[in-house]
Amino acid sequence: MTPRRRSGRRPGVIALGIAAAVLTAGGLATSAVWAVAGGEWDAAVSWRKPTLFCFSSAVTCLSLAWAVTLRSPRRFDAATHTAFAVAIVVEVGLITLQQARGVPSHFNTATDFDAAVLAGIKSTVAIVTAVIGLETLLACGRLRATADVRLAARAGLFLLLLSCLIGFVIELQGERELAAGRSPQTFGEAGVMKFPHGVPMHAIQILPTAAFLLRRVGARTRLRLLCVEVVASGVVAATAYAASQTLLGRGRFDPAEISIVVTAASVLIFNIAARARRIFIRG
Repeated sequence: MTPRRRSGRRPGVIALGIAAAVLTAGGLATSAVWAVAGGEWDAAVSWRKPTLFCFSSAVTCLSLAWAVTLRSPRRFDAATHTAFAVAIVVEVGLITLQQARGVPSHFNTATDFDAAVLAGIKSTVAIVTAVIGLETLLACGRLRATADVRLAARAGLFLLLLSCLIGFVIELQGERELAAGRSPQTFGEAGVMKFPHGVPMHAIQILPTAAFLLRRVGARTRLRLLCVEVVASGVVAATAYAASQTLLGRGRFDPAEISIVVTAASVLIFNIAARARRIFIRG
C-alpha cells in the first residue's frame, strides 16, 4: 500500500501524544511551584506563564493529533509532526527556564544569554506556526468526518493559525514599543496586545467539543452543523472585537462603536464564506 492509504499508528501522532504528556507533567509541576511561591497573575515574571503555556500547548498537541487523523496520511507527516512536538516542548522549556531564573522570557535581551533564549523561543514558534499552517492547508482537502466535524476542524485550525500570526505581529509591535521606552504589553493608551492573540487560540478545542457534545445528546447533523457555525461565528466575532479594541488603544471592557461594526462585519463575512463557497464544510 502507498503511505496515503496506510492505516494504523502514525509516528507523528505518537510524537504529539508524547509532547502532550511531557507538557502536562510540566504544567502540574509549575502549578505546584506557583502554589508555593505565589506571584501576581499579570506580572511579567510569574509562574503563571509557564503553567499556562504548558497546559495550553498540551491541549494544542492533542487537538492537532486529532485533526491529523481525519485526513489521509502523507509521507512527510512523521517529520513535520515530530518537529512540531520537539519545537513546542523546547519553546515552553525555555519559557520555564527564564521564569526559574527570575527574568522575563519575552522582550528580554538584557544579556547575551537572554537574547539567545529569546531567539530560541522565536525559532521554535516559527516551526510550530509553519506546521499549523501546513495542517490548515491539508485540512482543506478531503476529511473523513461529518459536516459539523469538518467545520470544527477547519475553522479551529484556521483560528489557531490566525492566533499564531497575531503573535508575530504582537512581537514586532512590542519591540517597537520597548524601543520607544513604553510597555511592550500595551498598544496606545490601554490596548492589551495579548487580547487578540489569546481569543482564537483554543477554538480548535471548543468547536470539536461542541460537535461531540451535541452528537452525544442525539442532535441531528444539520442541528450540530448549525450550532458549530454559531459557536465558530462567536469566536470570529470575539477575535474581531479584540483586534479592533487593541488597535484603537482601548481596554477589553471599553467598547468603541467601530469595534461593534467590525465585529458584525466579520461574522457576516465568515458566514458568507462558509455557506457560499463551502470552504469549511465541504467533503
